[in-house]
Amino acid sequence: MGSVIDYEDDRTYTYYLNNLQVEMDSICMPAAQINMLATVYMVGVGIGAFAFSWLPDYFGRRATLIYCGLVTVPAQLAMTYWPDYYTKLVCFALIALFFINKTVCFNYMFELTDS
Repeated sequence: MGSVIDYEDDRTYTYYLNNLQVEMDSICMPAAQINMLATVYMVGVGIGAFAFSWLPDYFGRRATLIYCGLVTVPAQLAMTYWPDYYTKLVCFALIALFFINKTVCFNYMFELTDS
């Protein structure tokens, strides 16, 4: 039994894999929604880089890595499994704001190695 997705121009496709993306209808998002997700992500990264760049200096790299991970991991899981577009948008913004986590992790791993 496949999932049938109808398009506006009378095209119909049948997907025979019943997976999470087909059930949540996240395969065929309108282009405007995809562009908005990309815009929110890039704006969030820009704001987060300036607003949260002092966290590793004030709290330390390890603590910043842990605290930012405590925000980004649940937001990534919620964004993946939540069917609502606006909730995905908010989660995407949180992930982008705390993007400093990835930068801190990269620098912290270099400091731990003995080269």
